[in-house]
Amino acid sequence: MDMKDLKESKLIFKLARCALVLLSLEVATQGVPVSGVQAAYQNISQVLFKYSQKEGNDTEFLSEKLIEPLLEVLESESPACSAADLRVYIVGILKNVSNDTANQKFLAQRGAVGSLFKLLDPSKLVGGAKEAPLLIQVTATLRNLASNQYKQFLTTERLTSLTKLMEAFPNHVELLTNIARILSKLTLHSSAVEVFSLGHCIF
Repeated sequence: MDMKDLKESKLIFKLARCALVLLSLEVATQGVPVSGVQAAYQNISQVLFKYSQKEGNDTEFLSEKLIEPLLEVLESESPACSAADLRVYIVGILKNVSNDTANQKFLAQRGAVGSLFKLLDPSKLVGGAKEAPLLIQVTATLRNLASNQYKQFLTTERLTSLTKLMEAFPNHVELLTNIARILSKLTLHSSAVEVFSLGHCIF
């Protein structure tokens, strides 16, 4: 990445962070319809997703303090933050930047693993095709975190959600591949193998 691109990305990141903060303030969105706030979040996320795909930007997402507000949007129960398309972009950003070790550590400390698993809640899924794009991004992000943050995966509820997902989407190759890679990474650790050996914990 040359200096011009670096300066441009820094500016975009600062503007995006300010916009996300403003959108989170009730006084700033008072009188604005939900669709308008949702569109603003969507536009910001689309731009950030584009930048998250560029090599060399991973560290900037952390240094410019963008990961925290993105997680807040993902975790929000506000109607303006709950659209599936918006969540696809936000989780896609987290997936792209989670290849960086420092970002992985921040995400783990911030509780991102738990937030991502909430999106895999089997009771809220019907196995429909429209659910797949978000689930692919979520499992891909979890795949990136599974090696170094494996201890956060080792609960009956979380492991069961992965296997239930496989049952609900038996023909979706990309999703199944992501889950298989998560489980494969977990089995590199003896404590995870012990949990798997119980059998009833995940099946």
